[in-house]
Amino acid sequence: MYDIKHNGILNRRSRHIGGVVTAAGLSANDMILWSFIVLPISIITYGVGQCFVAVGLFVGNVFNWLFLARRIKAYQELSKKEIYNASDFMSVRYGARGLNYILAISWMIILMFILYLVLTYVAKIIGGHTNKDSIIYIFIILVALVAIISVADGKFFLIGKAVTYITILGIVIALIVLIFVHFSPTGILDIYRKCNLPGGTRTYLDIMYYDGKAIQVTDIISMVSAALGSIGFPFFFGGILRCRDSKEVDKSRVLGMLISGISVITVSFFALLSIVTFYPVKAKSIKNSYEVFNKAINALSADYKYGVLIKDISIGVYLLALIFFAGSLLLMIAELLRGIIPSVRIGRIHVHRVYVDILIISIVVSIVLLMYLYSDLDAISIIVRDWDVCGGVFAAPLICGILYDKSTKTGIYSGFFAGALTYGLISYIPVVTGLTIPYVSDINEGVFAFAVNMIVILVVSRFTKKPDSKQLRLLEQVKISQR
Repeated sequence: MYDIKHNGILNRRSRHIGGVVTAAGLSANDMILWSFIVLPISIITYGVGQCFVAVGLFVGNVFNWLFLARRIKAYQELSKKEIYNASDFMSVRYGARGLNYILAISWMIILMFILYLVLTYVAKIIGGHTNKDSIIYIFIILVALVAIISVADGKFFLIGKAVTYITILGIVIALIVLIFVHFSPTGILDIYRKCNLPGGTRTYLDIMYYDGKAIQVTDIISMVSAALGSIGFPFFFGGILRCRDSKEVDKSRVLGMLISGISVITVSFFALLSIVTFYPVKAKSIKNSYEVFNKAINALSADYKYGVLIKDISIGVYLLALIFFAGSLLLMIAELLRGIIPSVRIGRIHVHRVYVDILIISIVVSIVLLMYLYSDLDAISIIVRDWDVCGGVFAAPLICGILYDKSTKTGIYSGFFAGALTYGLISYIPVVTGLTIPYVSDINEGVFAFAVNMIVILVVSRFTKKPDSKQLRLLEQVKISQR
């Protein structure tokens, strides 16, 4: 992978980094968010049925690697255009600068919320039981730290994120091994029975049950639809477009899928087993995924000579992974923002890109601080909602832009706005006996929005002006390069 420099703080000069870092870095982006914040507490609270979300995340990553990665990279190479992220690609693909603005601004809003939530999550972990004023200071320090990491050398940042991510995965695997060292299989089942898990032990450990109730097909569709969020989340394409060439994408592909698979399996398995480490504390009393890791590490390292040191290092790596992820969010927000203000002139004076970058970072940091001071959001519900929006609104245009040669600018615009409108309407407007469609059908909004989005794109593209001959030849060359 390489970083792209433009003589500013957020650099754009090519620096080759190996395929291992590429695969780990791309897998780390959404897997840190889900594997270390959302999934552990969700699985512990609701049971094995929640693992369908993990399946969806894996499916989405596999789809990205198998069908989208090489094709979007080949388009960048053959077009010889400056394409650095997904919004750049869509703008060049359809010759629509306005599409770049719409996508970039929409993604920035979503990423800003997630950045705020991740920083707040880390601040509360570090602050512990201190008062809110103390946590504000910690939050400000964290924002500064993330900003510093983000403007550091690109090679350092990517390697640091990849190493941290692989290390925390290694720690999770080690914790699973230690659980089996400390507890026999029969002992684990015995503790499960004492925990009064939702629906009882057998139901709790049955993937076809969720929170003690049988899972319906509609529930499975909703959970597996996390795959759409993996496609619509902009990080993956930004990483692929920074790869040196298509050959490097090929090298990264198998490893990227492998790391994603290992992540969801190990974290899900660990979450289920970790219940035995904090017994007699009830699973329902655990508040967040950090508590899951903290209590498990406490219990499993207590008997060792350097148990305290092991615990401190493990928790430090966990927090560092979250900080690196926050840095990735800040970089992506800043890159999207810089993409829509590519240069600045005051009269005849050209403002240096460094000052533009400083302005961008200042704006992002200020907004995040204001969000912290004046809002109190539930982290997991907002993350899930943002992921759902990415799947419902952005996934279909990206899939069609990359895979469907005959999709048109009008079709993409129509599908995007139809998907966004559908998501908003069915989320808040009751239509059946005072209830919304997702509530009645048990299928989340993102699935409906994605379906409408895709259908509108296909139908409108069929009856509107096709791409010009030059664009069609380029797309044909992209196809040929994939054989």
